[in-house]
Amino acid sequence: MGLAACISSIFFINCSAALVTVKNSTIKGEYLAWYSDGLTLINCRIIGTQPLCYCKNLKLIDCEMEGTDLAFEKSEVQADILTPLW
Repeated sequence: MGLAACISSIFFINCSAALVTVKNSTIKGEYLAWYSDGLTLINCRIIGTQPLCYCKNLKLIDCEMEGTDLAFEKSEVQADILTPLW
């Protein structure tokens, strides 16, 4: 998925795909990647409400979060986030 500049939330809603890596992308929408397993985001910009909830083995590396709220609910996450979380 590294070629994508902007990925719609439709791709990630209730995604059951495992071991997906997204690089250098902007991901925008509500309820991003709920219930994903093994998702890795590298150098990504994440925009939207309630992203990345109920995830297993979630990794964020050098990512930015903009306008997000209620993120990571009940998720197993390892994160290096470059922006403050509100």
